[in-house]
Amino acid sequence: MATVTNFIFCENSKIDENGNTSVVNILNYFSLSILPTQFTFDLYFTVAKFETGDHKIKFIMLDSDNNILAETPDINVKLLKTSDTIDDVNFVNFTLNLRNILFKKEGECIAKIFFDDELIGEKHIYANKK
Repeated sequence: MATVTNFIFCENSKIDENGNTSVVNILNYFSLSILPTQFTFDLYFTVAKFETGDHKIKFIMLDSDNNILAETPDINVKLLKTSDTIDDVNFVNFTLNLRNILFKKEGECIAKIFFDDELIGEKHIYANKK
């Protein structure tokens, strides 16, 4: 079964000419100047232990009242076996740029990753007013 092995919120992420990803300023919480406000950040995550072939990935982020803060449509991907395979464990890295996400209040947020409609990982992060 597929699983999420990395789940990193950051200010920004960059992919170099060799395909290597760097994350800039890891966020342990969202520091918001005012509320309500819009906030932009990146999410870097790794999906591992999947079967090669066609799959779909979806991201949803909820506030403490279960209101949707951000949601992607299904992202169709074809995952292939690569030289990065270790002991037949496939993995692939994803980066989402989440722009102008509207935060209305402080509180715990939950980000969820779905793989072929199955929840494979979630991360809790706090939105805090400075």
